[in-house]
Amino acid sequence: MPLRHGRGSATKQTMGKPSQFLALSWQEKRLFLEAATALCLASLALTFAPFQKIAPLLSRRRSGPARYPEHERCRLIGWAVKRVSDELPSHPARLPQAVAVKLILTVHRLDSDLHLGLFREDGELKAHA
Repeated sequence: MPLRHGRGSATKQTMGKPSQFLALSWQEKRLFLEAATALCLASLALTFAPFQKIAPLLSRRRSGPARYPEHERCRLIGWAVKRVSDELPSHPARLPQAVAVKLILTVHRLDSDLHLGLFREDGELKAHA
């Protein structure tokens, strides 16, 4: 997935205006649309489904030999999810972002591990990914 890194590239600009999005390469547009879709699905799942139903899907491994991801591609996927998250009105937290990245990597058939943690803050249990 070669993406531009020069002038007009998504990696150098924010996506605040529609004209900026339209100026992106088709690969960058696709990555942003994938990130937006995955973030929406992750947010909906985490809001409406019991976590006991979601957790097995996050830890499921593909059968067959592992396909280790290319670091640059994974970095770009993570970056796109973060950028889209910043632009969405709901500003999804890190847990939906992590689930969205895991979903995109799974769709691209790239193996990944998602580590979740819990901590207590002001007497309230919080999750971290």
